[in-house]
Amino acid sequence: MCKVNGIKYSKFAEREVVHQGHVQASKQTHISYHSEDAGMSAGTPRSMTQKYLHMLLGSTLFALLFLEGALHAYFRMQKGAWLWQNTAFRIGYTQPVADRRQYALRPNYTDPVNGITINAWGARGPLLSEEWPSLIVALGDSVPFGAGVRDDETYPAILDALVRPAFASMRVLNAGVASYNIRQSFDRLRYDVLKHYKKQVRVVTLQAANDVSLLTWYRQTWTPEVTWAGLWWGRSKTSAILHYILLAFGSTQPDKHRPYPGITMLTNLRQTLHEIAVFCASHNILVILLPIDPFYYQTHNRGKNETLENWPKYHEIFALWNPLINDFNNELLQASNNSKNVLFFDTRLIFDYTDRNRMYLDFIHYTQQGNRVIATALLDFLQARGIFATK
Repeated sequence: MCKVNGIKYSKFAEREVVHQGHVQASKQTHISYHSEDAGMSAGTPRSMTQKYLHMLLGSTLFALLFLEGALHAYFRMQKGAWLWQNTAFRIGYTQPVADRRQYALRPNYTDPVNGITINAWGARGPLLSEEWPSLIVALGDSVPFGAGVRDDETYPAILDALVRPAFASMRVLNAGVASYNIRQSFDRLRYDVLKHYKKQVRVVTLQAANDVSLLTWYRQTWTPEVTWAGLWWGRSKTSAILHYILLAFGSTQPDKHRPYPGITMLTNLRQTLHEIAVFCASHNILVILLPIDPFYYQTHNRGKNETLENWPKYHEIFALWNPLINDFNNELLQASNNSKNVLFFDTRLIFDYTDRNRMYLDFIHYTQQGNRVIATALLDFLQARGIFATK
């Protein structure tokens, strides 16, 4: 027994009192230390810096996520497909098709800002009646399609405007598709044009350059089946921010284009041109081949090339592609010599005696003025060969 404050406790109770006293003291000490530590840490510069860094990182992450989402939505609105989707060349006015072309123009597409109208069956410009007596059909890539100009500024549209007043029974159809090669252009005639205009097609013009660019991209893996579907110069397919950064600051020459021998491609071209000649002869269609005709002087005035405005920007691409372009154009000329229903309309001879600076938007696409020069010369070429019926 013991006495505390005049009260007697047993040994057991004594131990309990001592224990409770130690616990209470320990709690008070812990609270005191904790309060002191909290008070010290709340006001230190280091803790304040960490707090602000966390806030900055959080707000930056939120802003980047918001921007990423907004740019994806903008791309979807602009191109008609999400950035990560493997759609045809990610151009809003194209869509996938279930044949070896892999893509074609999207019917009923309109872009008022850039002046692009795709009609109900998938050709650029107004819809022509399927009952029209005679048609000239412009086949090929973005050059006849008219990349960079409005609907009425393409050379097929200008040729159509020139033809109508004098030859009421004839119209011109723009069936060009951006990034098509020669074989895709041939399939465009067979699968699309003749589906709607079975007997009216009298003349087709054909101009396409992508056999060359596809070869220097794919090189040893090139085959006649490769197209630009699903490829877009190596830009990001997932990050919208990175995509638009590369779009704004990317090189004018895609990194993956490299020199490569053209023997296999040219052999395939020769075979495809023969198939086109035979097919069109069986349908009483005259074929007019147009050369690949970039911005620089080729047959005359080559000494002026270094004075051209686009020369500093594209001279490396010139060095890469010009030998292949020459060989390609020679194949076109040879095809015209081999078939009676195939002609070669050499636009190089026209532009080499003009100011090429005013004819081109970039490496290969014509300005409105360039398209007018081509259309006017093509009209003269057709008239000289008795193509048109009298009014």
